[in-house]
Amino acid sequence: LRELDLPKGSRIGIYSTKSIEQVIAILSILSTDYVLVPLTRLLKPEQVEYIIKDCDIKCIITDRLKLESIEEINFDGHIVSYETTHKDIASFEEIFKYYNKPYTCEINGHDNAVITYSFGLTGTPKGIVISHRNLIDSARVVSQYLDLKEGDII
Repeated sequence: LRELDLPKGSRIGIYSTKSIEQVIAILSILSTDYVLVPLTRLLKPEQVEYIIKDCDIKCIITDRLKLESIEEINFDGHIVSYETTHKDIASFEEIFKYYNKPYTCEINGHDNAVITYSFGLTGTPKGIVISHRNLIDSARVVSQYLDLKEGDII
């Protein structure tokens, strides 16, 4: 993502089916100064298009199954695919092969980490902004509630 030369706080969407690659993408974005925007796989194309425009998504990380949907809505930002495709799109495999520079950035607990959208009764989706500190505090509360220990596997 750093090679895309996007400014701090840029929105990065993840639009894919559940997979280990999706987990890697989520954790990768959360460890940067970019903002994760999950695009749930159950969203209709017009809902995805609305979210992309509403929060100004600059890059979408996706899988082969959702790539066609992204092309249908004429997304003009960067696209990264989990798998190698026949198109001129960067893949995880290529990134892992050619990019090995250490990455550092400054993240403040109050910096935005995630923007998730709620489709309420009004029909217009609303973005909910979650900070890095909110994520850590939520994880701490859930860990305490579930009495998770260091060796536990989730």
